[in-house]
Amino acid sequence: MFLMALLQRSSLYALGAAMFVISDLVLSWNLFVEPVDGAGVTIMVTYYLAQWLIFVRATPYEVAHPVRLLRF
Repeated sequence: MFLMALLQRSSLYALGAAMFVISDLVLSWNLFVEPVDGAGVTIMVTYYLAQWLIFVRATPYEVAHPVRLLRF
């Protein structure tokens, strides 16, 4: 996933993929090597940050025009 994100040439995709890598690294280190202090918070923050970064980059969005209630 990280390699494909780098091939997209988008810093948000790459940063989101890097956050997934960090999340998985902490998760696996915590489960298989030794307990990590604050692992739950670190895993969840990096996981949701990764999802948010990829969503922001993948979603086409525009700045909405201001709504005019009264037209004169």
